Amino acid sequence: MPRRLDSVNPGGHYAEAIDIVESELQAVVAMLGIADAQRSQAARDQIYVRLEDLKTARSQTAKAKPIRKDLQDLEQLAKATDPEWMTERLSLALDALEQLRGANPVLHQRLKWAAPQNRLRDQMTTLREAEEAIIPICRELSTKISALTDEVGTEDGRGRRADHAALEFASGLYYIWVEFTDRGTSRQNAPGRLKDPFGDFVDAAGKLIEPDFKGHHPARQIHEAHKQLPSGEK
Repeated sequence: MPRRLDSVNPGGHYAEAIDIVESELQAVVAMLGIADAQRSQAARDQIYVRLEDLKTARSQTAKAKPIRKDLQDLEQLAKATDPEWMTERLSLALDALEQLRGANPVLHQRLKWAAPQNRLRDQMTTLREAEEAIIPICRELSTKISALTDEVGTEDGRGRRADHAALEFASGLYYIWVEFTDRGTSRQNAPGRLKDPFGDFVDAAGKLIEPDFKGHHPARQIHEAHKQLPSGEK
């Protein structure tokens, strides 16, 4: 089965600053074919905002690691949270404190003085209580880790991953295209016309901040998505 999540946006509220050549941005605006100067400036400003959004999304999106790496990390986590290992460490700590009382009572007394108001006794009691509470917690965590390990192990890491940032960018440009060109986003087959004007627009805009940006595929995905919507929602 495919991966459940191939990227995660941990959030953030600060837009990333972008550095673009104004003449290159104007060349992208010109692809809309706007004659009116005010409308052209409005389109330019909207495209600029979408470029900021794309840059911000890129900086805030963590991509999924390879399946092998996920399995390695889950294995390490399972070892670190193993209930027997954790309770054993607690038992060793409690045993060491008890042994110190009999083997070196003077040092044990000094340790108590270092933690006034019976804090050492209270802390040992808390450790004993934690030892009892930690077993069910760790067992539940172990079950979750085991289930996730099984799930990741059946995932298919092949194929094209969804580029959510690019799709969001293409979606924003879709509304700009429709508003300012009054044209559709279908590919053209007529002689003398550009084959994929909307895809070329998305591709050129994305390349303003990502030289290797590939915009035709997300443009097609957004075009197909809007084809499925009722006419009043497009």
